[in-house]
Amino acid sequence: SEELALAFEDIFLNGKIIFIFQAEQGRDYLKRHLESQGAVVMKIPVYQTQKAEAAKPASLQRILNAGIDWICFCSSSAVKFFFEMLEQTEMTRESLVGTKCICIGPPTATTLKTYRKVSDSMPREASLSAMVEALINA
Repeated sequence: SEELALAFEDIFLNGKIIFIFQAEQGRDYLKRHLESQGAVVMKIPVYQTQKAEAAKPASLQRILNAGIDWICFCSSSAVKFFFEMLEQTEMTRESLVGTKCICIGPPTATTLKTYRKVSDSMPREASLSAMVEALINA
């Protein structure tokens, strides 16, 4: 949202009608930014973010017991659902000591901090390709 908002910085938006199609739980950052430039913004939820039914706490516990170096979080929802699943295992947050985290962008890193874990790396831009590059260079 932040990068997209910057792309509109030099564009006259006063009175323009803009529709934003996003997740039902989507942030309002872009909407507020465009409105501050005079645009009339309609936010249309077109999908919901929810935990996959196939996600099994026992599988997570086996993976964590085997030891992993990095956890990649591509959204705040992924962080939330990961820690909800972690709570359903015999593992604790302390079991993540030594495991590094990479977040796709600042909003995801902020969500991660609410779970008392910090992002060890973050890409220069919020894209999967930049995230892979940051992971390789970390």
